[in-house]
Amino acid sequence: KRGRDEGNITVGFFHPYCNAGGGGERVLWRAISCVHRRYPAAGIVVYTGDTEAAPDQILQKARDRFDMDVGSEKVNFVYLHKRKYVEASMYPYFTILGQSIGSLILGVEAMLSEAPDIFIDTMGYAFTLPLFKYVCGSKVGCYVHYPTISTDMLDAVQSRRLAYNNKKRVSGNPLASFVKLRYY
Repeated sequence: KRGRDEGNITVGFFHPYCNAGGGGERVLWRAISCVHRRYPAAGIVVYTGDTEAAPDQILQKARDRFDMDVGSEKVNFVYLHKRKYVEASMYPYFTILGQSIGSLILGVEAMLSEAPDIFIDTMGYAFTLPLFKYVCGSKVGCYVHYPTISTDMLDAVQSRRLAYNNKKRVSGNPLASFVKLRYY
């Protein structure tokens, strides 16, 4: 991009929960390891909201949990302090809409901290992709191993079944169920 060689390229991974230690984090650290192996001179940026953990602690957890030694020399952590805006608990209603707007807030914070040449969303915050592409001029991509809206969620609303994502006032009301399906 922009006539740069791989030694000047920065790859940013947007993963506000990089220290959680689950399957998504395994994919994140494997992707970073693969980028290191294929492009050893490329810089890596991990955008994280795990402000309580130092870089060495995050990398040690990845080593211990996933048996992956990513190496710290090329990994730079950008700490995001507005992660609360993507927390589901912030939005008891219209959660997906709230989290989408929250991801823009978090994305702006990330973008203002460091704009990478290549931006990869690994959490499913799709609204960050056009932000980095059109505002920063980054090449963008994503890998998300779980969807924002699952077929189980759609099925619960469509069948008007009471569920964690389908409260009684919605499941018991055909109009509310119709509107919620359109919202999804």
